[in-house]
Amino acid sequence: MSIDAKNIVDVIPFLLLFWSVPVQLLGTFLFLWNVLDGPSSLACVSVMVFLIPFNSIISTLVRKLYARQMKNKDKRVRLMMEVLNGIKSIKLYAWEGFFKKNLKDVRNKEIKDLKNSAYLQSISSSVCPCSLIVVIFKYNLKVLLISRRIYRAGS
Repeated sequence: MSIDAKNIVDVIPFLLLFWSVPVQLLGTFLFLWNVLDGPSSLACVSVMVFLIPFNSIISTLVRKLYARQMKNKDKRVRLMMEVLNGIKSIKLYAWEGFFKKNLKDVRNKEIKDLKNSAYLQSISSSVCPCSLIVVIFKYNLKVLLISRRIYRAGS
């Protein structure tokens, strides 16, 4: 029950994104239209719009990895309970190596899923700042080209 409540609490901030993202994109587009003098702002906005499906794909992959990680965690917990409940039999028949190998295999799968999830989340969290850098680069390039044009016209 506590995990369900935590999931509900985690979703609430993202519900605000349904209405705030379109407003932010519109505001960004209007601001860039004024700063970059018109149609050249479409390239910057297209980069930001492209990132919306990219981030949703990454979040879908992270969700699948999380589900797989939970299944591996359940396997590991079940195996540990089996080991703890039958420790006398395991010691008597010298099955420590077998159970140790099984636990290690399940834990390695779990760690692999955790690493992949961390990689995907780091890619997702680094893409947004990169898009800002692309927009700033585009703006600086336009300023540079305009200043060269003014300099050549003045010569």
